[in-house]
Amino acid sequence: EKYALEKPVDETVLYEKLQKDIVALTLNRPQVHNALFPPDQFNEVSRKIAMAVDDDDVKVIILRGAGKSFCSGDDLHLAPYDTYGGAPGTRPSQRVRVKAVHTWLNGMYRSLLYCPKTIICQAHGWTIGVGLAILMCCDMAIAGESAKFSMRQQRVGFSGLSMGWQFIQLSTLGYKRMREWQLTGTMIEAKKALE
Repeated sequence: EKYALEKPVDETVLYEKLQKDIVALTLNRPQVHNALFPPDQFNEVSRKIAMAVDDDDVKVIILRGAGKSFCSGDDLHLAPYDTYGGAPGTRPSQRVRVKAVHTWLNGMYRSLLYCPKTIICQAHGWTIGVGLAILMCCDMAIAGESAKFSMRQQRVGFSGLSMGWQFIQLSTLGYKRMREWQLTGTMIEAKKALE
């Protein structure tokens, strides 16, 4: 049976006006530590950011996660081939896979990077893979002591080298630290991340 979202996609990213000028977007799949279901949730994050941008009263967007973690990366129950329209035994073409990454994944990164409103990431618990990429694409990040950051995606067959956020990471960490972190997939806690 094909793996599917357990609720409608618009319920997986909640939009809540905290004040007239502040919106909270909450990743809402706490049972899987807010693992993102691609491409549906990538597009939903972008759509909810666009809603905040279209509201002239909104000045700040807070991006957070429900439950014990901010975001544990891609939902690994959904294989990359499924994401790009493939199925067991059917490999999507390179053209389709490149188009998918540039439109869905990097599209979400662009909606964060080029958002005209200030986006603050509120990280706690696991912040891994695409979750860490989201954090790095936000204007600011606030991390709780429970936050654990890692680029573990290369350990499960993802490169972790999407150009959508590569330069942000480079300017934030510096080349040697960035490459070490990418290659090892080491997990660091909030205090170390602050350093």
